[in-house]
Amino acid sequence: MEAGKGDMKKALYITNLGLMDNLGMTQILPYITGLAERGIGLRVLSYEKKENLENKSKIRDVENRLKLHAIKWTALRYHNRWGNLYDILAGFFIVTALIFRDRTDIIHARASIPIILGWPIARLSGRKIIYDRRGTMKGDFIDDVDLENIFSLKFLSDILDKIDKFFVRHSDAVVVLSERSKELLKKNELAGKEKIVCDSIPCCVDMNRFKQRNGQTDEGVDLRGKFVVAYAGSLGTCYLLNEMIDFFKALKETNKNAFFLIITHSDGQVARSCFSNKRVACQDYAIVDVGPDEVSLWLRKCACSVMFIKEVECKIGSSPTKFAESLASGVPVIINKGIGDTEEIVCVNRIGCLVESLDDEGYRRALSCLGELLKDEAALKKRCKDVAGRFFSMELGIEKYEGIYNHIYEREVR
Repeated sequence: MEAGKGDMKKALYITNLGLMDNLGMTQILPYITGLAERGIGLRVLSYEKKENLENKSKIRDVENRLKLHAIKWTALRYHNRWGNLYDILAGFFIVTALIFRDRTDIIHARASIPIILGWPIARLSGRKIIYDRRGTMKGDFIDDVDLENIFSLKFLSDILDKIDKFFVRHSDAVVVLSERSKELLKKNELAGKEKIVCDSIPCCVDMNRFKQRNGQTDEGVDLRGKFVVAYAGSLGTCYLLNEMIDFFKALKETNKNAFFLIITHSDGQVARSCFSNKRVACQDYAIVDVGPDEVSLWLRKCACSVMFIKEVECKIGSSPTKFAESLASGVPVIINKGIGDTEEIVCVNRIGCLVESLDDEGYRRALSCLGELLKDEAALKKRCKDVAGRFFSMELGIEKYEGIYNHIYEREVR
């Protein structure tokens, strides 16, 4: 492979999560702009939702942020389900053209569809490939969707698993979201493969966004005098909203001022139906849809956040953004078992409570634990913020990515 011009490393970053999605704004843009500031020449190929591609103002905002860091951007339309095949085929020709035009050194594939697209091109063209594994392929195509699909058939899910492990074993670097996942890979798929770089980089947050600052929230939602429990993030898929409402109802039995705040971009009717089915009064909850910069303003009004996620194999390697955002806001987290490194972080640092079982007894024990923690609320908030800074700082994530880029690039040019 011919190295990029001069000493600058050149990379093509492929993501099927759009830069204009909220998660793209908080989990992709800060990383790539941080890498660009450290001397890496970047082009991003992203798959954007139709409604975002029609939003000229949002496109301009993202373009301006990228131009400030000399990052090139190619945006394609994202297609759901079987449209993913079209995305892969169209992307194959575009990626091939881009890497030769830009003289790319490294292809950075974020998640399943980008690695399916990027790996064969990297190998055929002699480029380095980073598999930024956001979970597992089985998780992406089966566990993280709400309905049965063709990949739910066992022989096809087994094929997905084999493809996923093949990419892990034959990439130049693998990034995972949790230390648990990293340890399992090194013990199994990557045993004896010392040349493959493997590191864990959780979903990080820009701590500057979560520093104390003034700001107004929707005056239509009055949280004064309430003991507010928050859930921030998407609804559906692996997120157990019904169980989180059951936890809230257990709290309501002992604290009549309890209030459930849902912060989400998902269809609010999904949550309203769940609350109605659980017979929760309308005055005891609210659903708000806010931008990324407003999340911390709402979270800081809360006594705790709750995060129950379906315990499936792929979640061993997960790192929910909502977990880091809650801690960065100084808010303790109530979690269930089996979600990445969250259990160990919560228990060791005493920045939340673990629900051992999703039933009345499990909820009561977690609420008793929460009551003890809140006896020294100031110390608890400080521990939450300290843990967020130690484990989930965006600067830490960028440094780790830079180290991976440097390692595989220098190994190539030597």
